[in-house]
Amino acid sequence: MRKYRGEIYQFTLHDLCDTCCLDNLRFKVHTEIFSFGALYEHNNSPIKNLAKSLINFFSQHKVGLLHCRHLRAVVIGRDNCNGCVGGDYFMFDCQSKDYPLFGEGDCRPYLLRCKTLQMLLYCIVMALEVRCKRVQFALHKVSIRYDGPILEDQ
Repeated sequence: MRKYRGEIYQFTLHDLCDTCCLDNLRFKVHTEIFSFGALYEHNNSPIKNLAKSLINFFSQHKVGLLHCRHLRAVVIGRDNCNGCVGGDYFMFDCQSKDYPLFGEGDCRPYLLRCKTLQMLLYCIVMALEVRCKRVQFALHKVSIRYDGPILEDQ
């Protein structure tokens, strides 16, 4: 993620770099919107809620980015653990600070593993700390492609 200065920032997907490097390997990252809606909508509403969107998402994809209120984003995913039934879900968050997860003035990135989708949903809601209705979210699918080695002159 590109660095920014200031307390409040309107986060967009353009803030994410589309290339990343690990050791001497380069990767391209592609994001595409999958679903959008409001976090706490009722099940019978024509607007999708987060629970329905996550169920649909994980039936088709493994890694995604949940973007909420233009201020927060978390990476979500599912590991099918080589064919085992169910698998584990995960959430990576590098924007949480203060309560309810940390002490006042404290912040750090963390990776959280959940055994069920319902527990992942609960952890996302706690991490986002959204207390009002009709807060919009967007769920993006993420694909990562190997782009070759990093050459010495780069």
